[in-house]
Amino acid sequence: LAIDKRAIVDNFHYGFTAMNQSLYSLGSFGWRREQGEKHSPYDPKRAKELLRQAGYPDGFATTIHFGVFTGRPGQSEALEAIASYWKDIGVNLTIVQHDPTEFYTRLNRPDRAYRPMTLVTWGRQENGEYLAEQAASEVGGRSVYNERTNALQKELASTLDEAQPLRLMAEIEDEVLRNHWIIPLYDASTVFGY
Repeated sequence: LAIDKRAIVDNFHYGFTAMNQSLYSLGSFGWRREQGEKHSPYDPKRAKELLRQAGYPDGFATTIHFGVFTGRPGQSEALEAIASYWKDIGVNLTIVQHDPTEFYTRLNRPDRAYRPMTLVTWGRQENGEYLAEQAASEVGGRSVYNERTNALQKELASTLDEAQPLRLMAEIEDEVLRNHWIIPLYDASTVFGY
């Protein structure tokens, strides 16, 4: 509620990103229009009230870690914008940038460094099954999961029934979003030229 996602897409990324509130890539197998286009309003007053109700009337401080790969522009700008939005509601965000190789090596199992928050980007995945595995099961290197998502991913990996994957992926995404394991922001595309 405290992040103006539309402003990030339109101003910091000059319209080269698209808002997406899904775990899965925009328009890919597993992406659901009703979820992907369910944009939360920008409502810092409500965000501040929710913080107060959660026992943080004066806000709190936290740290986010990330590593920028050349093909993923706009991360620093988005994080600076988010830090500014959060500061307005009392959340002081420290941003720590790491060498990308070291970041992803330490982010994966068994180390799982960089808590409490990380910015992990994914290349576009035309089939969201990979993201369901990597982001929501014990199989994934960069994952936060529980018994439910782990069981759903195991079923997803073993099903041969063509009707099941979309249902299972939707249940995984619903659980991830219900637990707020990710903050969906936007999808980015980059153009490479020679």
